[in-house]
Amino acid sequence: MAGEHYEWNGPPPSDIAKAPLPSPTVSIAPTSPQSLFYARNLRRAAAALAKRFKSNELILSTALYPSEPEAIVGANGQARIVTIAATSKVKVGVPGTFENAASGITIPELDPRVPERLARLIDSRYRVPTSALGRFALAFFPHELDGWGIYDASGQARFQAYLNGEALERIHR
Repeated sequence: MAGEHYEWNGPPPSDIAKAPLPSPTVSIAPTSPQSLFYARNLRRAAAALAKRFKSNELILSTALYPSEPEAIVGANGQARIVTIAATSKVKVGVPGTFENAASGITIPELDPRVPERLARLIDSRYRVPTSALGRFALAFFPHELDGWGIYDASGQARFQAYLNGEALERIHR
């Protein structure tokens, strides 16, 4: 019996390192005592992340919300979406793959003091209070140091600074 033969080139597998991060599952105010915009709270979350992952794994992407950080962590072509709950419990998604090289930072490079310091600077320099900030996102600047993209909750203001908190500037849209 003769039949037809079809070949189909499917789409390439999705690249988890470029996947959009989920929104937080819990919402708290940026100025809440539990907010991760405060160094004392982010320090616990960063310690939980460091305890869970190996030193050669990189944070490829992150969105730091007041209630929880969402991140993509991986190495050697494998990565996972990670959420750290307010209780510092680390939730790790199923492994995914990424193609080519991916930029990232090591977990110790995530200094918990920097977001709090930047929030204060944004308030004092630009008159955008911490209560108006929505998230800090890891940013990779071309030919420069890695840094933070900082967004207000309304989408009206955006800031950027190096990962160490230096060179804060307002980005006009």
